[in-house]
Amino acid sequence: MKHLRRFLTLTMVLLFAAGIVLNFGGCSKEFPLEPQITGEEDTTDFPSTLSKPGGPGKKEQFPQYAEHTFKFDKRKEHYKGGKLNTTNGSKFKIKDGVLTPPDTWTETDGKGKKPRNYEWGDPVTITMTVDKVDDRIVFTFEPSGCSFDPSAELTLSWKGLKAKKHEDATLELLDHDPDYHDQGEVIGAYETDTRGQKFLMWIDHFSRYAISKGR
Repeated sequence: MKHLRRFLTLTMVLLFAAGIVLNFGGCSKEFPLEPQITGEEDTTDFPSTLSKPGGPGKKEQFPQYAEHTFKFDKRKEHYKGGKLNTTNGSKFKIKDGVLTPPDTWTETDGKGKKPRNYEWGDPVTITMTVDKVDDRIVFTFEPSGCSFDPSAELTLSWKGLKAKKHEDATLELLDHDPDYHDQGEVIGAYETDTRGQKFLMWIDHFSRYAISKGR
């Protein structure tokens, strides 16, 4: 009888231990640990709304669109940082306290409501539109009149331009303002990532940019 009692007690202990292991394993699968966010604290106001590919194999379909709403930190009295990304690899990124919006600007929510006027302290929704016009990729930002101090990081990709490898060296980055320049004024201050098919530069205000195969 004593041996039977010991056997039953041992069996219950083993079953209890096995239950704990199985339960822990099940929880770890159902609620996996999320990856830790690394990097600077002033870029945690992510993500942006990304443009969607047009279908299988159409990641470079144009136009592409991305937006991000930069919120105002009332305690620190400045706008939070954030970034925008498009599917062709173009990016815009700023840190906390960098953004100064125009004195006033107008936005719509895209739901048929009337445009609303905004001013300092209101959230700022910055949009980036990437379009292909003839043999150029054109980048447009809204609202116009935004400035950045220190400068914002801007990456402009020429994926989708169908430039051959030997043509990469002839690509030009342009300040594309048709009101002042028929073809656009060539920008000289940037870095080129030929392998990644992109230009990297720092800007203190928005303009309209274009990447062209050269003239």
